[in-house]
Amino acid sequence: MKKISTGGITCLEPLSGAENLYFGTEIPHGDLYEAQELYRDGGRIAPGRLIFVKYPSGQVTEPVKAGPGQYFGDPVYWDGSVYALLADFPAGEIWILKLDSALKSAQIHASVPLSEFEDCYNLTLKTAPLMLTREAGNTLEILWPERRRVELGERESLRFRDGDELWTSRWNEEGEGGTYRYWDETVVRNLDGDELFFLRGDVQIMPNGEKWLLG
Repeated sequence: MKKISTGGITCLEPLSGAENLYFGTEIPHGDLYEAQELYRDGGRIAPGRLIFVKYPSGQVTEPVKAGPGQYFGDPVYWDGSVYALLADFPAGEIWILKLDSALKSAQIHASVPLSEFEDCYNLTLKTAPLMLTREAGNTLEILWPERRRVELGERESLRFRDGDELWTSRWNEEGEGGTYRYWDETVVRNLDGDELFFLRGDVQIMPNGEKWLLG
């Protein structure tokens, strides 16, 4: 058995699109939205943590040490680099950080003022291209690098973007008891929100960029 020293982080997730790379977070106040609500109410925000672990070596790196009132969202892999989302509540900014190839340091790639959107509910990085998005109800907001507001359908959420197409996941259910059934669909929309077509099943992006339709 190999022991990996993570400083107390005990859950790792594969970083989609990056081979043999995992990440783990320490989120003492829940997600970004919950941390923001606590900060708005005058509470002290303990810094979050974000680590990366390479497989099979088990090498652990922690590129950024968050300060007071700073909190991480999940990272993404795009165009050969890893990007991380860091909210700086005292500064009133969302930072998109670009990590160096060794995952040991980072620089600010872009920043978005928190005042430009309502709150951090479902705030996350998506690809491709690299985007900062927010979803509330049936509305998708693209906050950076462009501003768009797209209406989605019921039970639908963004999975990824492919150029001028938004690929979303829609879940369905019907019946009850012995007649109950559940199924997933993938909906493809243009940037105005118009539905182009849908596929039965869920689409996963593989490390080489290939789409796999599961179902």
